[in-house]
Formats: sequence, C-alpha cells, structure tokens
Amino acid sequence: MHKKIYFSFILILTFVSYSCEDMLEPKDENIINEEFVFNDPVFSEGILLNGYNLIPTFSSVNNALDMATDNAVCNQPTNNILRMGTGELSSFFNPANRWGRYSNILYVNKFLENSNDVVWSNDPTINTYFSDRLKGEALALRALQHFYILQAHAGVSNNGTLLGIPYIDQFIEVDGDFNTPRLSFQETVERINNDFEEAFNLLPYVYTNNASEIHPKDQNKDEEAYLLVNSPNYEGRFCGLFVRAFQAKLNLLAASPAYLNSQDYYRKAAEYAAETINSAWNNILPTDGLTFYENNSSEILWAQPRSNNFSLEEDVYPPFIDGDGGDGRINPSHNLVASFPLANGYPATTSNGLDSQNPYDNRDPRLQAYIVTNGSSISGQNINTGISGGGNRVDSLVTRSTRTGYYLRKHTVSNVSISQSGGSVSAFHYDGYLRATELFLILAEAQNEVVGADGVLPGSFLSAREILAQIRKRPQNPGFVDNYLNGLSDITDLIKNERRIELCFEGARFWDLRRWNLPLNEEVIGSEFLGATDGYQTFSVENRNFQEFARFMPISNSEIQKFSALEQNNGW
Repeated sequence: MHKKIYFSFILILTFVSYSCEDMLEPKDENIINEEFVFNDPVFSEGILLNGYNLIPTFSSVNNALDMATDNAVCNQPTNNILRMGTGELSSFFNPANRWGRYSNILYVNKFLENSNDVVWSNDPTINTYFSDRLKGEALALRALQHFYILQAHAGVSNNGTLLGIPYIDQFIEVDGDFNTPRLSFQETVERINNDFEEAFNLLPYVYTNNASEIHPKDQNKDEEAYLLVNSPNYEGRFCGLFVRAFQAKLNLLAASPAYLNSQDYYRKAAEYAAETINSAWNNILPTDGLTFYENNSSEILWAQPRSNNFSLEEDVYPPFIDGDGGDGRINPSHNLVASFPLANGYPATTSNGLDSQNPYDNRDPRLQAYIVTNGSSISGQNINTGISGGGNRVDSLVTRSTRTGYYLRKHTVSNVSISQSGGSVSAFHYDGYLRATELFLILAEAQNEVVGADGVLPGSFLSAREILAQIRKRPQNPGFVDNYLNGLSDITDLIKNERRIELCFEGARFWDLRRWNLPLNEEVIGSEFLGATDGYQTFSVENRNFQEFARFMPISNSEIQKFSALEQNNGW
C-alpha cells in the first residue's frame, strides 16, 4: 500500500578538489543555466517535481467548493467561493480557475525534452530504468494536470461543439507561440488517456523491494536493478496503480451525461476502477476508512505526509468551546443533513420514522462523524446552535457563527483543542489524493450505467449493489441489514446520494452537479432549534445564482483576449 508522498531526490555525492587559484577566482559555475541543470540529475529531477504542485487533496481548497453548492455556505461575506455561488462568477472572476496548471505542464515538458541527456547512473541498465521511470512520472503528471484543467474548463462553444482544452505536449519558450486552439472534448480525453497509458508502461505498478510484487509487464527486466530503481524509497511518487485510479476518474467524467454520455467510457471507467480496487484492497472496502483523516488508514491509496497542526479546526470549529473556539467558516446545509439516511438505511423522512423533535437521533452514524449538529459535542462540550446557544447560535456572531445551524466536523481531529489565548493542542491529520471509497463509487456508478444494479462487468468482482452494501454497512453495527437497498430495483439515485455523503467537503459535489446535469441553483436551507414548543424550524439561508451556461465554467477573459485561437465557452 502506498501511503505517503515524499518527493525524493536522487542523491549524488560529488567530490571536488580545488586549488587556491580555483577558490579565489570567480567561476561561471555560479550561474545555473539549462545546460548545468540537465547535466546534474538532482537539478533535473527538481524540474520534474514541479509537476506535482497543485494536485488537490481531500481537505485542500477543494473542500470549500461545497460552499458554492447545496451542501454548504460560508459565514464570511467577502469569501470568494460565496461570491461565486451567489452570482459573481464570470470570465473575469472565477475562483475555480485551473488554467494556471499549464505552467506545471511546461515544467514536465521541459524535463521530457531533456531527460534522455541526463546520466542517472553509470550503470547502463540502472540508468535506463531510472530514465524510464522518471519519464513515466512526467507523462502521468502531464496527463493529470490536463485532466484537472479539462474538468474545470471543458464546455460547449457558441456553435454547440463540445470542446476540451489545448493539449500542450512540448515546452514553449517565453517568446514562443502559445496561441493554441482547443481540441474537441473527446480528443482531449484521448490525449490524456494516451499519456496515462504510456506512463503506465514506463512506471512500476507499485514501488517494492519484493520480486514477487513485480508486475507481469516488468518481469522480463533485470530483477536486482529494477528493485533498486523502484524501491519503497520512492513510494508516494506516481506509479502504475495511481495511473489506473486517475484513468477511472477521467473516463467517468467523459462518460457523464453533460459530456459524451457514453457506454464505452463508462466501461473504461469501470475497468480501471475495478483493477485498482482489486489490486489495492482485494475488493474489500477498508473498515477503518470512515474517518480516514484521523488515522493512518488503508483507505488512503495516495497520501501526503501526515501534518501535526490545528489550523483546520481553528478555521471551522464553532466560535465558543470552553470559552475559545474557531471561525466556523464552512457551514453544512440542512439539504446535506437531510441526505443522510436513518440508522436503518431508509431515507430520513417522517413517513419512514424520522422524529421531527429529535431529528438527529437514530440516524446513520456518518452524520455525526461529518457534521456538528445541534446538541452534538466537540472536545467533550455540547454545541447548541439554537436558542440559548450564545455565540454558537445561528447568526449570533457575523463571520464566526453558523448561518445554517450546523458546523463542519469532517477532516477535523477529535483530540484537537483551540485556545485563542494560546495553549491550543494540535494533532496529526491525514490527507491525500486518492482513496478507496471514491474508487468503489466510481465502479458502482459506471457499472450501474452499463449492466444495472446487479450486473458485473469483465474484470470486476462486485456489482454496484454489493459496493453500496459495503459502503452503507461500514459505519453501522455488524448486524445491520440494508432492507432499503435490497428492495430497490433502480439504485442510480442512491449511488448519487452515497457519493454526496461520502465525498462531501472533498470538492466532488461542485463538479458532480455539473456532469450529471443536475440543477445548480437549489436553495440552501438551514435549521434552528427554537425551544421545546416550536422545535426545529427550517429557513432559507442563501440562493445559488448560476446561469444555466455555468454548467461549463469560463476560461479567463485575459486568456481569450491574448490568444485569438482560443475559443470561449458559450455564454461567457
């Protein structure tokens, strides 16, 4: 299992002797130019590593995108995501802009154009293996950065053509021609898939020092040299298994109704997701993955090094916890809370047994794991967001109190404590780029679209229904029986709801609404406890204000003005 991303450099020890004249005379070696960089493997690898920048993690700025959906709002009026979600999105103002990732792509292209000239080892076999692996990393990073740009900027042209993005596969000098037209959406997807596939063939499937774990595609290679070059010391760098996971994400996007609406791409997404699930987790969802951010869970396939801090808690905790607290910035909506089922798996409605006076009782355990509701606790203190709630009550303190009646718990760690006067207690947080539940959900969605709830495609070992059964049972007691799931013939809406719950505050909802062609402007609802007589009352918090053409996000106006070949998405 590949847990932590350490950007390891190849260490080269160079012994140089100087005469007195050498030490006193200034030399040209003080100037680092391109020739110098690509004559030194450490500097050369440094060019490549720029490609790893800006890959979004589960709890990065991505989680804030939920505040521009029906999942959440922000309590800070000047917040850019709030402004985007309430009508200010334009080609001049787009907080979800990813066009700047082309700079990362140019770095990896520069590396690819020069990597054959770098001597990675004096041993010819080892040198070839290093060269291949690093080229594989570069190709995978180029594909990945294009994928993120595509997700954020694909769209329909003024004449109705579904467009992708420019695909930059060579380094362009500062004075070079950047005036590159957009490919069609499908051409872009295929270019990304091709780079991923070439990367897969060059990369180790996993980093290992065990010959039995060498992938069949590499078993004809010199074993000793291969294990040296692809040892666990490089674990956390791009490998073939990560490539397959991202191919699953890419092809699911392509298959979706807003794009190609294609059975072929659903099949590809299912194929890549099934391979990843089988290889990484043997088709069994990790039981410790519910709060993966609190422990070194096998849920996380590609992780960052753990971090010891309390910055997230300071940002999202309620303002008063033992006199001190956080800024309560991200406020989950009642819309999202309502999507969490009852403890028996049925939708949380009064007709199914929801107690309107105690609406958070007898609910799926994931609700309390991810969201702070009225009456729940943090650090042993009850949080009251209704009457008599003080600073934690709805709209009590501008920019600090909740606007919805809820605070965010997901991604926070339970033993952190916040003190505005000093003495806060930090804890380790776990974050990353790929995790099991998303891959299981990709397989469920893609397979359901092709062969229905109970069909199993070649290469897969689980039906969509069996996947949902694992996901929904994980937080429950061992004896849980999912009669609701078992009684459904069509599980499409349930898959979408499970994705909403499991991937909330990981940046998924913002893009899912768009690729599924679902409404973008659902009214965001809150809920406040007004006392024993009046109970809980729902209220309007915020109206989403997206034009229908905002299903496809804009390209920055400055880019359109600079480059005549670059076509803007319709409406912008």
